[in-house]
Amino acid sequence: GTEVQHPSVTTGISEQQTKAGVNVYPNPFTDNTTFVIQSDKINEVYSFEMTDILGKKVRSISGISQKQFTISREDLQSGIYFYKINNAQGIIGMGKVMIK
Repeated sequence: GTEVQHPSVTTGISEQQTKAGVNVYPNPFTDNTTFVIQSDKINEVYSFEMTDILGKKVRSISGISQKQFTISREDLQSGIYFYKINNAQGIIGMGKVMIK
């Protein structure tokens, strides 16, 4: 009953996502949170969309040319929100953020 480990199974999937990714901090947040796009491409334009758990769009920004931008809470309720960041080719990062 010795288990055979297959390390290559898990690493093969994420290879293509090393070019771009997104860091969010702080998360969970109270007032503001900062999104940092990890990409080695320059002169890219991004769009950002944030929805609540029911899929209702609560934030939408297009034409982002910086790799770092901040979202403020404003009137959002505490809870879980989902975000999606696109470039011209498609989605480069998605995940969830929590508001305290």
